[in-house]
Amino acid sequence: MQKKFLTNLGFLILVNLLVKPFYILGIDAEVQNMVGAEDYGNYFALFNFTFLFNILNDLGTTNYNNRNVARNAGAIDDLFPRMIGLRVMLLGVFIVLTLLAGIFIGYNREQIYILGFLVLNQGLVATIFFFRSNLAGLHLFKRDSIISVLDRSLLILICGFLLWSPMVEIQFDIRWFVYAQTAAYALTLLVALGFLRGKLQNVLPRFDTMFNKDIIKKSIPYAILILLMSLYHRMDTVILERIVVNGDVQAGIYAQGFRFLEALNNFSFLFAVLLFPIFSRMLKEKQDIKALLSLSSRILLSGVMIIALTCFTFSLEIISWRYDAHIEEATRCFSLLILSAVCYSTVHIYGTLLTSAGELKLLNILSAITVLINLVMNLWLAPLLYAEGSAWAALATQTFSAIIHVLVVVKVFKLKLDIPLLLRFAGLAIFLILFGYIAHFMPWPWVLNALIMGVMGLLVAMMLKLIDMKGIAHIMKQS
Repeated sequence: MQKKFLTNLGFLILVNLLVKPFYILGIDAEVQNMVGAEDYGNYFALFNFTFLFNILNDLGTTNYNNRNVARNAGAIDDLFPRMIGLRVMLLGVFIVLTLLAGIFIGYNREQIYILGFLVLNQGLVATIFFFRSNLAGLHLFKRDSIISVLDRSLLILICGFLLWSPMVEIQFDIRWFVYAQTAAYALTLLVALGFLRGKLQNVLPRFDTMFNKDIIKKSIPYAILILLMSLYHRMDTVILERIVVNGDVQAGIYAQGFRFLEALNNFSFLFAVLLFPIFSRMLKEKQDIKALLSLSSRILLSGVMIIALTCFTFSLEIISWRYDAHIEEATRCFSLLILSAVCYSTVHIYGTLLTSAGELKLLNILSAITVLINLVMNLWLAPLLYAEGSAWAALATQTFSAIIHVLVVVKVFKLKLDIPLLLRFAGLAIFLILFGYIAHFMPWPWVLNALIMGVMGLLVAMMLKLIDMKGIAHIMKQS
C-alpha cells in the first residue's frame, strides 16, 4: 500500500505541478489584475457563497461512494447508475435553493446572473469529483490524476487566449472568466465519463426511491461534515463583502493573499485524495497505518513548512511581483494566510484518516467548534481590520483545527504523541526563521535568495530525516 501511495503520489504531484500553479498564479491572478479588485472581489465573494450551499449538491455522497468502492470494487456496476440518479435530483435542489438564498440576502440582478453560472459550474465540478471518486476507489490513480488537471489545462488555453491574444482587442470581462469555467468543466466531465465507461456496464441514471432514502440517510454525517468545513473555509469573503465598507474591494484584497495559499493547499489536498481510499482499505483489512501516517506527515508537513516560511519571508516581494494594486494590504493578508498552510496540511492528513475510519461524529463536533470560532472572530475582526482581520481569523481557526485533529487521532488510534518528531519539526521551523532573517541581507535578487532558503530548508529536513530518501526507497523496495 505504501508503494502504491508513493508511486501514484509522484505522478499526481508531477501533473499538478505542471498545471495548477500556473493557472492560479498566472491565469487567475492576471484576471484580477485585468478586471480590478472590486470586480474580482465581487466574483470571489459570489464564488465562495456557492460553497456555503454546496452540501445540497453532494450530501456527502462522493465520500460515501469513494469509501464503498474502495472497499468493494465489484459493487460499482450496481451503485453507479443509482448514484447518478440521486445526484441529478440533488443538483436541481442545489441550484434552486442557492439562487433563492442569493435573492434573499440582497444580491442585485447582475450578481444573480453571475451566481447562476457559478452554481452551474459547482454542479459540474461536483459531478467531476463524483466520477473521480470512482476512479480513486478503483485505484485508477493515473486516470484520476489526468482528470484532476484537465479542467485547469483547458482554462489556461481558453483564458490565455482571451487575456493575451492580439486578436482580442476589448477589455477582459469577469463574466468571460465564468463562461470559460463552464466550458472547461463540461469538457472535463465528458472525458472523465469516458475513462469510466470501460469499467461500467451502465452509465445512465436510474431513479430508485428506496435507494435514495437509504443513501441520504447514510450520507448525512458526511453531508454535515462537508457543510461545516465549507463554512469555516469559505465564509470569510462572504462576511467581508456583506458587512464591511467597500466589501467587494476588501474581498478582492483577501483573494490576492488567499490565491497563494490555495495553490499550496492543492498539493496537500492531493495527499488526501490518495490517502482516503488507501486508509479505507487498510483499516478494513486491519493493517497497521502508523508507518504510512508517519511517512505522509513527514513528507507533506516538512515540504509545506519550507515553502510557507520562505513565502512569509519574502511576502512583500511576492505580492509586488504578481499584483498591480493594494500591495501593502495584500501583503499583510498573505503573510498570515500562508502560515496557515501548515495547519491545512495537518488537517488534510489526520482528518482523512478519521474520515476513512468512519469517525464522522467526532469530525462533525470538531468542525462545528471550528465554525463557531471562525464566525465569532470574523464578526469581531473584519469590521476593525478589514481583509487583514479575516486573515487573522483564518490563521487562528486553522491552528486550533490542526492541533485538535492530531490529538483526536492519537486518542482514537491509541498512538503515542511522537515528541522527537515534533522537536524535529520545531528545529526545522527555527532554522527557517533564522535563515529567513539572514536571507534579507544576501546581495542577490530576492528570487535567488528565496530559492537558496528553500534548498537549505530541504537539506535540513533531510538531515533531520523528516524527508528520508533512504527510508522512502527502503519502503518501496520492501513493498
